[in-house]
Amino acid sequence: MRQNNRICAMLLIVAMLLISLCSCGIFSEFTNEKQQTNFPSGGGQIDSLDLVSTKTAPAPIIPAYSGKNTLTAAVYEQPVGAVSPFYAETEVERLAADLSHVKLLTFDRSGTPVVDGREGAHITYLGTEYTYNTIADVDLTINEDGTVDYDFTLREDVFFSDGTNLSADDVIFSMYVLLDPSYTGNSEFSRLPIIGLDSYHAGMSCLGDMIYDSIVNQSSSEGISDTDKQRFLERIATAQQTYITGLLRNLADDKNQNALSINAGKWVDKLSEERYLLATAMVIYGYAVWEKGEDGEYTGTLIMADGVRYDCVGNFPEWDELFAYISAEADSLLEIDKKHPEGDLNAALKSAFGSGYEYFFEIKSENGKSASAVSGITKTGMYSLKVKLDRYDVTDINGFSIYVAPLHAYGNRESYKYTEHKFGFIKGNTGEIKNKKTRVSSGAYIYRGENGDACRFERNKLYYLGCPYITYIDIICIGSDENVAVGIAEGKYDIASSELSTALLSRLSAANKKETAVSLSKYSNGKYAYIGLNCDSLRVGEQPSSARSISLRRAFCTVLSYYSDVMYEGDVSELSYPVSAPIRIVGDDFADVDAIYGKDPLGENIFTEGMSEKEKTERLRSVVLAYFVEAGYTLDKKESKIEASPDDGELAFSFAIFSDGVYSDYVGEIVKNTQKLLSDIGITLTVEHVSDLQTMYTMLNDGNAQMWSFTRTLDAEPNMTLFYSKNSPKYREGTGENYSRISDKEIDALLGEIGACVDTVARMDMYRVIFEKVLANAVEVPLCISYGAFLSSAVRFEDDFLPRDITSYYSWTEEAHSFKFAPTVVD
Repeated sequence: MRQNNRICAMLLIVAMLLISLCSCGIFSEFTNEKQQTNFPSGGGQIDSLDLVSTKTAPAPIIPAYSGKNTLTAAVYEQPVGAVSPFYAETEVERLAADLSHVKLLTFDRSGTPVVDGREGAHITYLGTEYTYNTIADVDLTINEDGTVDYDFTLREDVFFSDGTNLSADDVIFSMYVLLDPSYTGNSEFSRLPIIGLDSYHAGMSCLGDMIYDSIVNQSSSEGISDTDKQRFLERIATAQQTYITGLLRNLADDKNQNALSINAGKWVDKLSEERYLLATAMVIYGYAVWEKGEDGEYTGTLIMADGVRYDCVGNFPEWDELFAYISAEADSLLEIDKKHPEGDLNAALKSAFGSGYEYFFEIKSENGKSASAVSGITKTGMYSLKVKLDRYDVTDINGFSIYVAPLHAYGNRESYKYTEHKFGFIKGNTGEIKNKKTRVSSGAYIYRGENGDACRFERNKLYYLGCPYITYIDIICIGSDENVAVGIAEGKYDIASSELSTALLSRLSAANKKETAVSLSKYSNGKYAYIGLNCDSLRVGEQPSSARSISLRRAFCTVLSYYSDVMYEGDVSELSYPVSAPIRIVGDDFADVDAIYGKDPLGENIFTEGMSEKEKTERLRSVVLAYFVEAGYTLDKKESKIEASPDDGELAFSFAIFSDGVYSDYVGEIVKNTQKLLSDIGITLTVEHVSDLQTMYTMLNDGNAQMWSFTRTLDAEPNMTLFYSKNSPKYREGTGENYSRISDKEIDALLGEIGACVDTVARMDMYRVIFEKVLANAVEVPLCISYGAFLSSAVRFEDDFLPRDITSYYSWTEEAHSFKFAPTVVD
């Protein structure tokens, strides 16, 4: 009943708009009245927690240096758009933020948080001891009630570039910006289970959601002015039209033609016409069906979910009807965008509302009971604070890797008073902070703006680890790494980072043809490529975990794994696709994949030393046949082929290759070889190349991919929850990330323990068992991890200037203050 009311309400939006436009005059510009914060005057005693540091910055010590004064770094993304510690989104913007702002928590080269670096932490990586300096130590305490305290003790000698001392107030201010109900950046700090955060967020809504709720859910509109409602209706009508246009454009793309033709009913030949495309969209999204006559043929009539009929000749559904049905599934406009991102509603809202977008959607107002502070964040001293979480999880500490911004520059020092729950800005309005442009820095360099084609950074003479040697760093966005090696050799650039590829290695070789002019350091960029298998569709009988079902999947895993190894035999250090993912995930002592996928059904090694390629192929063929036979398939012994499947099942299977431009060619070759071998034994493997990310996710969520290739990010703490049974897309309450749909009680039990396990060695043992069980269930074939390359001039820098052992967790920006050009190199 509620859904029908909501649909009807949304259908009234345009009508209400027309009425409202007739009853009002010209609209004034959007306004954003700022609240005023008044502080009591007088000479009362100040609470010690409200004391402000009066420390004076030491005189800067400029290091002796006679080399080149400008370092040029080449990057391949768009130019820097924001150097905000709160709103850096792209890789380049994060690089800029890393140069100009310190973090509360940092990581060592292996991705492990450095918890005791205030006076320097000494940590060994690959046999070499390195020193890590941080602005804070972290002490973790697990309490008897299960809550967890994270106590931070700051260095007292960290100063911003304008001489202001960094204190706990700056950290707390930064935390409150990231936790504010109106914050729209990419930080995941608010995902931590901080005690009191829910109460702080409660009762806060943006004006757009309040108006939307009053119309769609017929809730109270008390406190909403008629003018604001009229402005909202005017622009939402435009936004919904833009949004639906985007949905239809997405459906009309070539990649969706198959779905359209299947769902087009009688009008498949008219799908180029917008009205028929809209009607078909209703069917595809499940809001209507095409009517069939007694003869089973389509009549051409469209029957809506609410019973309304359209003959699609003289009358058709309207755009606002599709928007109304989609809206009925969501409680807010931005929730619509999450459920149906194809049309990009948020972009449509920004376009339609223009300068009023912030007023309606970013500023939050208190329309219910809301706490004035987050009770789990406690200031314990001028240079210390405590954050309390409601439970322990080993990955939570990573969430404290936040930039510490200067309160006096991004917020308002006069509006900050910790004991009165005033945190330097107006709760619910981070718009001013988002748009703030300041040059105050705590990092090694200060952003100075554009310098021709470059974004210029100047050294921060008050940087807590010492004034940098090199005065300027220029970041140049070059769009492509095609000529970067030659550019470094010729002196156009000094350093660059890139994906490691055979093409890059070839260009590097050309740049170093006469002498070594460019150095290359290889590092894992944390991107893992794999082949996944769907338990539910690759099974024999009803049980995906039965021995026969596993044998079926082992047949595919065996051949796919073999050809992934064959693709890149030799020196993997010179290749962009080294087959080493399992070792990267669970440690050096993990059994090689061949120990599982390199065995026949009797547990014997498939290959022996000295086999020729022809002998290997024949042996592989016989082992794959044996697995199919174990799965219940019938073998034609004379032809040595599979002639029938158990229970009259299929002899044809499918593989979806995600064409990401990095791994797809590699996977394509593996699958092509697999196709040929399977075809020789009577099994058909069809291949679909998927170029659109959303289409790929849809296939995985819907279970329409039997086998697929994809990538995921490798974190320092492996994310094994993607193998938790309840996280399969078929369970509504889970995360939906278990695309293989594996269900294993032992894995589930280990995942129930692993997050709360403090012992690192014990935790790694659990990860090892989980991954071995994943392979034993034959639901994943590890392929490779890609590598990044850090390129630098081999002749212009002083010896040992570069940070060694760069990783995806430890970039060159960590040691930019220590870079030095050789004295003979000048600008």
